[in-house]
Amino acid sequence: MKRLISIFFIVVLLFTVSATSFSVGATTSSKKEEVVYGILGADGSIQSIYVVNSFKGGIITDYGNYNEISNLTSSEKLKHTGDMISVSTTADNFFYQGTLQTKALPWNVDIRYKLDGKEISTSELAGKNGALEIIIAITQN
Repeated sequence: MKRLISIFFIVVLLFTVSATSFSVGATTSSKKEEVVYGILGADGSIQSIYVVNSFKGGIITDYGNYNEISNLTSSEKLKHTGDMISVSTTADNFFYQGTLQTKALPWNVDIRYKLDGKEISTSELAGKNGALEIIIAITQN
């Protein structure tokens, strides 16, 4: 039986970083956790990178070079001035997302495809059938 191959390929790379961020008006620091998502094209090229940051609730001040930010927890307004992001929240756990201005990951990703043993581009691959091989090479950036 032959199978029809249709490729729509996005790879999401994920890593977690724990950090400490200071809350304005607090005498102790608030633990910050962040997860960085890299959205890649079918060839491994970086399309966008965004970060989801999480904190314990209260008065939060964080820093990042983001094009845009969005509150993932509540309707409380985020204040974005330069690289500083702040919010006062009543939520026990608070999450916000920021799209990074830079498009660099700690890895280089190269994705190639072979159909029936012959290398093929993703644009040529759509609608074809045969034995598909996906080769993913990851190196340190």
